Amino acid sequence: MKEIINDFLKKHGDNWRYNYSPFYHHKTGEMNGGLFTFIDADNESITTFKLTQMEACNGICVSSKVEIFEKYRGKGLGKCFCSLRGDLAAYFGYSLLHCTVVYANAPQRKIMAANGWRAIQQFKNENTGNTVIIYTKKISNGEKSKELRSSGHRGKAIYLYDKCRNSIMQAYQKTKVYCGGR
Repeated sequence: MKEIINDFLKKHGDNWRYNYSPFYHHKTGEMNGGLFTFIDADNESITTFKLTQMEACNGICVSSKVEIFEKYRGKGLGKCFCSLRGDLAAYFGYSLLHCTVVYANAPQRKIMAANGWRAIQQFKNENTGNTVIIYTKKISNGEKSKELRSSGHRGKAIYLYDKCRNSIMQAYQKTKVYCGGR
């Protein structure tokens, strides 16, 4: 996981840092997700997102609590972090990503389409009145991810920490956020 985040940070972040609160499977003790927050040099949050295992299905990763904070919107970071979530889910060994998006959030719907997510269902949330779209994305977790996952949760946590710290410190310029492909 460190490699994934380090590569991301080299490409997109200098003077960033991150906080990671890992989640562990209640029976196996294996790290299977977490709450991620990326922070700029002024200690302001850039983005936050949560990756968790779907209840009763260890092949599906649920992506939730995704937010790009106001100061960083419109700079292409939503697309970048959406891609990172897929890479991290693959690292954790999931085969499918799952999330919901409020229909009124047109920028997020555009990000989902640009990152290969598929809208599979739309419904009205009777609790909020919002129209909600359910998205999924098939992911591949490859041999590298399997190798990293087999190193145990302590190794994974150290790897993630180093990857985030090193990459963020190398790639982001405090005064200008740039995300390739814009």
